[in-house]
Amino acid sequence: MTVTTSLLADHPEHLPTVAQWLFDEWAGRHTNSTVAIVAERLQSHLQRDRLPLMVVAVDGTECVGCASVREADLSERDDLTPWLASVYVPEPRRRAGIGATLVRAAESEAARLGAKTLYLFTPDKQGFYGDLGW
Repeated sequence: MTVTTSLLADHPEHLPTVAQWLFDEWAGRHTNSTVAIVAERLQSHLQRDRLPLMVVAVDGTECVGCASVREADLSERDDLTPWLASVYVPEPRRRAGIGATLVRAAESEAARLGAKTLYLFTPDKQGFYGDLGW
């Protein structure tokens, strides 16, 4: 199959999968978070023409990754906008170019909405983003 990217707004059936991934990867570290809370927050990403929005990678009917573009992602730098965030590919699908494809799709969506600069915070994936020109 061929991996394609599209907006989560066009594939809302993948929202539960994405919510579980984001909870497992990041939100589960917060004591008051649940998968349901993450899913509720993701409802705001079901947009096409304003932020926040989310891009998903799909292989057939299977969601194989996600990336979001949102107004803010780092509270210490709320003067900067928009941000690339929540780039995630499940472990069995990594190292196949899906993450790079998602980043490029998110960059395109940000540009389509008029962003001249897209910001990023990553504590541990500098090499991945550096390889993509960040």
